[in-house]
Amino acid sequence: MIFIKMTRVPYGIGTSEGLFMRPAGMDSLSTSTAVLQRSSVDGLRFFRDDDGTLYIGTNFSLFVYDPANNKVSLLPNTEKDSVIYDIIDSRIVSVIKDKIDGHPSLIVSPYGHYIAYYDLVEKQWVSRNDSVQQDTGEI
Repeated sequence: MIFIKMTRVPYGIGTSEGLFMRPAGMDSLSTSTAVLQRSSVDGLRFFRDDDGTLYIGTNFSLFVYDPANNKVSLLPNTEKDSVIYDIIDSRIVSVIKDKIDGHPSLIVSPYGHYIAYYDLVEKQWVSRNDSVQQDTGEI
């Protein structure tokens, strides 16, 4: 179980059953369960961006939380990345934001795998397996 202090929501709790949030002004928790077609995922690492966006690193991939709809979803084009989509026998242990090639990017470290980053402008993942960029060795 992981607790996270929220700015727009008084608090949230991440469990293997989903993401539980208490919306401002409410007395009860609401649930956002990240369920994919094959199984539920475990939320392990929370990262709040400077603009308030909440990212959730799991044993499957990196998700973004939509507080307006109380839903979690994959970042666009995640399905195309062989490292971050359906992480093999691992989980995301670290997420930070930085600039790479002048673009804001989320740098993600899955345990036991190579670092990858998500270019927030191009909306794509770049990892060591990327034959075009091949620049994660310089991060």
